[in-house]
Amino acid sequence: MNVWIAAGCVVAWCAAWAQDPVEPELALYDVRDFVTPDDPAQRDDGALEFLRTVLERGALAESSDARITCANGALVVRGASADQRAVEAYLTRIRQDTKRTFTMKAVLVEVDADELGTSPVGPRVTVKSDVPIVRELFDAPGVVVGALRRGHVDATRTTEFVSGYRVHHDVLPLQGRIVVPQIDSFASGAMLDATVAPLRGDAVAVKVRVQHVVAEDPVATEATELGPIAVPKLRTSTVESVLELEPGAAALLPLPGTGETRTAFLIEVFAND
Repeated sequence: MNVWIAAGCVVAWCAAWAQDPVEPELALYDVRDFVTPDDPAQRDDGALEFLRTVLERGALAESSDARITCANGALVVRGASADQRAVEAYLTRIRQDTKRTFTMKAVLVEVDADELGTSPVGPRVTVKSDVPIVRELFDAPGVVVGALRRGHVDATRTTEFVSGYRVHHDVLPLQGRIVVPQIDSFASGAMLDATVAPLRGDAVAVKVRVQHVVAEDPVATEATELGPIAVPKLRTSTVESVLELEPGAAALLPLPGTGETRTAFLIEVFAND
């Protein structure tokens, strides 16, 4: 009788031990080589946070309970041994393939509002088939970037205006005065910043930030003693998102606005093998 009781206790203890969670490990990964490139033009202030997001979506299993935090150019990973191996494998993959680049194609287009849903602020839509385009507004050359390096597309136009006047007195030879208009300028349109990172397989993650500047048309003017001056009124909005693109997919990133047609960036990313 006592033997059976003792045996039952041993089995119960083993089962309870097997169900206990594995104590997570704490590891620090220095990733300054990823987030602080030598070329200042390719630096992205949000690259460290983006790398954390990419690791959570692309390296860790969906069932993982690992936690990743950012600190001073490093990632702090608290997770099981399998999670640590997955993070190390991803970082090693990028470091061993430093020459791999991606070409980002960004086209500013007009699309039917029905393609974007009903939200006036513009949802993020990822598509895998051709997008019905009303017309192209701006087609930028492809931007080549490395992993976790920033690319930039400028689809703005510069408008000059008279912002004031400068008066020159006692100008020879007539001892008169000359009034010289002061010319200033503003940029309107859309600017796209994007950072690309490999995800899983041939998929990529793209962190995009679009700044959209709209100028009131026509530009308002004010009268002064020396002449009229322009007073531009600008509205600036920003759209940010992290997109996941499979090979052959395109991302449609609408800009804020309303109307039957909407302005959007159509973004494609190609791996350069």
